Amino acid sequence: MPVSVHSDDSDLESDSTSEGVSNDQDDSDEIMDTYKSESSAVARLRMVVFVATLLAAVGVSLAVLLIMDDSENDEYRSQFDESAFTVLTSFEEIAAQQLAAIGSLSVAATLYARSQPNTTWPFVTLNDFQQRADDIRLLSNSLFVSIIPVVTEEQRPAWEEYSLSNDGWLNESRVYTEEGLGFALQKAPLDIARGIGDQIYIMGPDGPLVDESSGPYFPLWQDSPHFGRDMTPNFNLAYYSEYAPYIKKSLETGDMIMGGLDTAAAGDINDSDRTTSFFARLLSVEADEVVEYPGDPMSNLFIPIFESFDTTKAPTALIYSVFRWATYFEELLPEDTPGVVVVLENTCEGPFTYTVVGEKAEYMGQGDLHARKFDNMVRAVNFAREDDLLEASLGIGVNQDICAYSLRVYPTQELYDKYHSRLP
Repeated sequence: MPVSVHSDDSDLESDSTSEGVSNDQDDSDEIMDTYKSESSAVARLRMVVFVATLLAAVGVSLAVLLIMDDSENDEYRSQFDESAFTVLTSFEEIAAQQLAAIGSLSVAATLYARSQPNTTWPFVTLNDFQQRADDIRLLSNSLFVSIIPVVTEEQRPAWEEYSLSNDGWLNESRVYTEEGLGFALQKAPLDIARGIGDQIYIMGPDGPLVDESSGPYFPLWQDSPHFGRDMTPNFNLAYYSEYAPYIKKSLETGDMIMGGLDTAAAGDINDSDRTTSFFARLLSVEADEVVEYPGDPMSNLFIPIFESFDTTKAPTALIYSVFRWATYFEELLPEDTPGVVVVLENTCEGPFTYTVVGEKAEYMGQGDLHARKFDNMVRAVNFAREDDLLEASLGIGVNQDICAYSLRVYPTQELYDKYHSRLP
C-alpha cells in the first residue's frame, strides 16, 4: 500500500507544478500586456507633448511674426506718410510762395507805370528789369519771365515804333544770358535792326513772318533770360494755339492761369525742334552750363497786369512765365529715403509720373505709372485751395477752368521692401 501512496503524491506534485507553470505564464502574459499598454500610452503621451510643443513653437513664431509685421507696417506707413506730406506740401507751396513771387512782378509793373508821368499801357518799359526778373526767377524757381503787353490793332503802329525806340534793356539782358551760357547768342533769324522785330511777327514754316492778323496782339517785350532767336521781342505769343486759350482766359477773368503740361523731344540747345531748343536753353541758363532738356513736363503761367489796383477793370498786360515741375520735387527728402512715386495730372494732358528718391526727382514718363498694388496707400491734393491763398496775398485768384491740376503720391517697391523683412 505504501507504493500507492507514493504514486498519489507524485501525481499531486506534478499537478501542482503544472499549475505553477500555468500561473507563471499567465502572469508573464499579463505583464507583457501591461507593458505594451503602458508603452503605447507613453508613445501617445510623447506624441501629444511633441505636437503641443510644435504648436506652441509655431504659435510663438506666428505671434512674433505678427508683432513684427505690425511694427514694420507701422514704420512703413509712418515713413511713407512723412515723405508724402513733404511732397504734397511742396506742391501747395507753389501757390503760397513761388507763384506769389511771380505775381509780385505784376504789382511792381502796375506801381511803376502809375509812377511815370504820361505813361500808359502798353507803352511801358520797366527799369532795372533784368535785376527784377532775376530775383523773381530765383524766388519762384521759374526758368523764364516776360512781360506781354496787350496791343490793339489801332495801337499797333505806335507800339512798333515805341518798341524800336525803347530797346535799351536788350543789351543788359544779352550780357546776363551770355555770361550764364558761356558763349555768344545767335542773332535772331530776322531781317531787323538790333535783334528786335520792327513789326509784330509770327513764326512760319521757313522762319519769321509779319503777323497779318487783326488784333489784339500779345507781343513779347521785356524778357529774362533773353536768347535773341526765335522768340524775340514783338513775337506774338498768341500765335501758338496751345497758349492762346490761356492768354484769353486770363484777360477775360483777371485771374492767374496755369497752362498745360508741355513736353517735347529730348535734345540740346541746337536741336531743330524750337521747343526742345528753347527748353534746353532755359535749363542751361539755370545750370550755368550747357545741358540737355530730358523731355519732362514744363508749364506756363499767365498773370494779369492792371492799369491800376482796381482789378475789376480789364488787364492791360500779362506776365508770361515758364517753369519745370521736377524742380518742385527736388531736394525734398533725406538722402537715404527709398522714395515715393509722384503722379502729376491735369485735366488736359493727363498724368505724368516721377520717382522722388532722396534729393532727386526722376521723370518716369507720361501716364500713371505707379504700381497698382499700392492703390490703397494713395495720398492726394488738388490745386483748388490755392485760389484762396493767392487771392488773400495778391488779390489775384487762380483760374482752373481750362486745366485743373492735382497730385498723387504712392510708395515705391523699394520703400515697401525696406520695412518688410519676411523673417519670423
